[in-house]
Amino acid sequence: MATNQSQPPLDTVDHGPLLASPGNRDRFLSSADSRVSFSYNQTAKELPTTKKLSRRQLVFVLLLAYCYFSMALYSALLAPFFPNEGEKRGLSATQYGAIIGTIAFVIFISSPIVPKLVSFAKPKSLINTGMFVSGICGILFGFLDNSPPGTTLFVLALAVQFVAGLGASVVYNFGYPIMAKEVVDNRGTATSLLEMAYGVGSMLSPTVGGVLYEFGGFKAPFIFLGTALLIGSVLVYFFLPDSDTESGCSMKEILSMSLHFGFALDMVICMIAISAIYFNDVTLEPHLRQFDLQPSIVGIVFVSAAFTYACSAPIWGWFCDKLPNIRVTYPVATLACILCFLLISPAPFFHFEPQLWIIILSLFLLGLGAEGQTICAFNNALVETVSRGYPANVTTFSMVSAAFNSMCALGSFLGAIAGGLLTDYVGYISGTVFMVVVETFLLVLVVGKLLLDRYRKIGPKSETETLLSISVKKTSMK
Repeated sequence: MATNQSQPPLDTVDHGPLLASPGNRDRFLSSADSRVSFSYNQTAKELPTTKKLSRRQLVFVLLLAYCYFSMALYSALLAPFFPNEGEKRGLSATQYGAIIGTIAFVIFISSPIVPKLVSFAKPKSLINTGMFVSGICGILFGFLDNSPPGTTLFVLALAVQFVAGLGASVVYNFGYPIMAKEVVDNRGTATSLLEMAYGVGSMLSPTVGGVLYEFGGFKAPFIFLGTALLIGSVLVYFFLPDSDTESGCSMKEILSMSLHFGFALDMVICMIAISAIYFNDVTLEPHLRQFDLQPSIVGIVFVSAAFTYACSAPIWGWFCDKLPNIRVTYPVATLACILCFLLISPAPFFHFEPQLWIIILSLFLLGLGAEGQTICAFNNALVETVSRGYPANVTTFSMVSAAFNSMCALGSFLGAIAGGLLTDYVGYISGTVFMVVVETFLLVLVVGKLLLDRYRKIGPKSETETLLSISVKKTSMK
């Protein structure tokens, strides 16, 4: 048998942003357009290194980061104070839950369609329009303070949020593609900056909203953040370079990829994780009223989940790097969410009264568990999709990302609606028990999948293994 030295090098393969884990993003995203030769004794250490962002690229990425930051601030603004304001104005929990979840629902239904707008206008113009429309809607929402209560307020708020959601969908759907086109050699770094901007915006939004509401009234948060979005629109108009991009993936392509149990399970995990967060957004403020807290303090309590959600990302990413099977993280993350919903109300079989420090601890657990579910499921979906034979390129990444974004948006809407309905009809305590049941069912699924994979001795391959196997197949066909 020939030794490794006597074997010819394997054929080169084109590879794209295989984001199997955060630690690999820089290596794989930055080399999406390069060609790498793999031999039997080569390792991932030989992948091309990234270059520093140029000043022009840095300005470009920071501008998009501002758009993501301000949009995230606005999207998560309502949770600390709107439930109380809605009840004062004749809205039920179901109604104000629907209002809070409308932007996410619009992003879900419009994501397969919005990328096609690039046939009619350049991405720069579309992002500029999206920021402008969302900014105007933000300011208009503040003036709903003067609307007649009840049904009229509900319809007007839904309409304003629906249009704002269209603006947000445009920004989110075109921000990443034009960033990837402009920053060719550092896509991983640029992507992480946008992710960080969105995460920090979501984390700060409840506190900013609560403080502005406490000291400036109902209009203040919306006028302030609406103006921030309009400023972003002006900055985009004057400083964002013109750029072209390809049309996005069709829903048919996404559905074709999703017809696999492992991939579908990963997407369901992402959906449930985000729905748990939005369930909490709708229901937590009424639960905190028993402590008679100021709106600014309520906003700080909300940050507990967002803080651990953002800060635990590197930890989960490290596990994605080190573990041979990412799915082993699922039970740990899901158990954290189960423990959160058992303690936060607390559950009927726990014989103690609600305490603020336990609620904050529960929110830390929620952020930790939900982040673990989303990061690990998304990374596993990418690895498993390539191991199923899909090419490791930008198109595959876009398809997985489109499915992921759609499921997260759907989870946001369903969580907000479920929170409102359950609070209205069965109460907060029973609502949290329902979330425990959902997470427990998910735990059974993920443990069952782990045991099944172990029995069959199958599982997602690592990045290098996947690319090597593709190379072997290509070589054997010659």
